[in-house]
Amino acid sequence: MTWPSTFVGFDLETTGISPSSDRIVSAAVVAMSQDSILSAHSWLVNPGIAIPAEATAVHGITNERVAAEGQAAPVAVREIVTQLRAAWDNGLPVVAYNAAFDIPFIWHEADRHGVEIGAIGVVLDPLVIWRQLERYRPGKKRLADAVSRFGLSVEDAHEAMADAKAAVEVMFNLVELGSLGEVALDEMMTSQASWHREWAVDFKAWLEERGKDASDISLTWPM
Repeated sequence: MTWPSTFVGFDLETTGISPSSDRIVSAAVVAMSQDSILSAHSWLVNPGIAIPAEATAVHGITNERVAAEGQAAPVAVREIVTQLRAAWDNGLPVVAYNAAFDIPFIWHEADRHGVEIGAIGVVLDPLVIWRQLERYRPGKKRLADAVSRFGLSVEDAHEAMADAKAAVEVMFNLVELGSLGEVALDEMMTSQASWHREWAVDFKAWLEERGKDASDISLTWPM
């Protein structure tokens, strides 16, 4: 399987960090080539539960706004899944920065609202891939750090569409940086799981050597 020239970016903003109990408040799915945006879809979602103040402080979305402007969650989730399903059915990888957050989140939301996702296709996680390709590069590897590393710009950080676009742009840069083209696209899920485990084992050991809590470091990439 050859690598396509189009990636589909995916990002969520939510009420919190637990995929099993928190809810989506905004989402974006954007198909991009290296030169242009081919399609873009975004959603403001009324999650049906209160958005905590600490979550609003991150993404700026308030309870008042989703009550006035947000789509009902079952409708929005079905539309989001439809866009992701279309990408996978057309052989396009979905790019999500820290996919271990976004993909389980939409999976739980789909289950909550009775929406069938079907088999997940290829997911590319620039966070996992960047850690592998530049494993000895010092510093954090948040999306903002990746944007800075590759000389990109994001006008509205923690806004779903802006972050989805940035994730795809970072992914294109990673393809150029490393030898990813030598890895078959349909092998990338297995490769990323292995790369994540290598990083997690090393990071967990580093924390424990310094007497720090490493209990939340998962060795499993949940794709």
